[in-house]
Amino acid sequence: KPGKPIDTIAIGANEINLSEFKTLSSQLPIPNKFLKQLNELNPQGNIRQLEVFWHYLKPAPNEIHILEHTPEFKVKATLDKLGWESSSLNLPATHGLSAVVEASEKSGRIEFTSQDFQSNLGNYLNSEQVNFDKLFGTVTWEKNDKHTNISAKDLQLSNKEVNLKINANYLKSNDGSPSKLDLNLKIPEAKLNRVPYYLPAKLSKKVRDYLTGTLVDGDIKDAELTIKGDPKLIPYYDRRAGTFELSIPISNGKYRPLARKPTATKDWPAFENVNANIAMKHGDIRITIPSANYQSVLIRLAFPKIGPINLLQIRQSTMKHVRVKHLLLLKASRLRLVAINSVLHNLK
Repeated sequence: KPGKPIDTIAIGANEINLSEFKTLSSQLPIPNKFLKQLNELNPQGNIRQLEVFWHYLKPAPNEIHILEHTPEFKVKATLDKLGWESSSLNLPATHGLSAVVEASEKSGRIEFTSQDFQSNLGNYLNSEQVNFDKLFGTVTWEKNDKHTNISAKDLQLSNKEVNLKINANYLKSNDGSPSKLDLNLKIPEAKLNRVPYYLPAKLSKKVRDYLTGTLVDGDIKDAELTIKGDPKLIPYYDRRAGTFELSIPISNGKYRPLARKPTATKDWPAFENVNANIAMKHGDIRITIPSANYQSVLIRLAFPKIGPINLLQIRQSTMKHVRVKHLLLLKASRLRLVAINSVLHNLK
């Protein structure tokens, strides 16, 4: 009715081209704030089978109410190769997003069916641009007064460098109590030297630089990460606070030890044909190398448990083992020991 505020909106469309909608929106009576955000996002792609319903029930003048009325809304749509740029909304720039979406003010569901998916995740990962050939799986969420629950089921992301499978549940508290994360991340296969670029950006820069500098080449198969507890307490030095377990099996690897002093100009020779496992539990890390070649000699290494994570300790441990093996090699060469390979292979 004329003069009466709008309390219900219903929209339906078979297909909307977002580039055309951006142009059209400038001719519509839309608030300038929304237009500015729309121009920043510069949306692309198509939305099909769109259904939108919004309703706001305004309290009656004589109604005594304690809780503020929340607008009701429902959205259904099929997204086809959606894309947008970075903006003041803190959304990472994304392209090639395809999915089926159902959402309301209380819950939602996204079924991803993306090919050639790209996203700028520089604020979240140790890499500015992440490209995936495929993004499949389901993300759901539910919200109430106490918490917001977000779940990922059989979420799969893959490209030529890495294949990820994610199942997770994140319970975010709305009343100040600790949040809870239950995450299982599996990496059926990945290129070893690319893994550091997929690690969380909040991980210590020293740890990321160490991994980037030492992991030269190799393959990862069936790696796994399990996290249970308050994400703010990772990696749970107090084991009663949660679970943090990481296992990274490596084959055909190339590992380059870092010098004990960052200012050193001479590099240590690299370990070749490395078969190893990096295991981390809570704050402790253990590295075992059943076999590797060091300067054409077959060796076997087992570093002591290091915890909590200390890069200087890792460097010293690595250099200690390298020096011992190198010294044995020199002595064995002088004495012309025939059994050198056998002895070194069984050293621990």
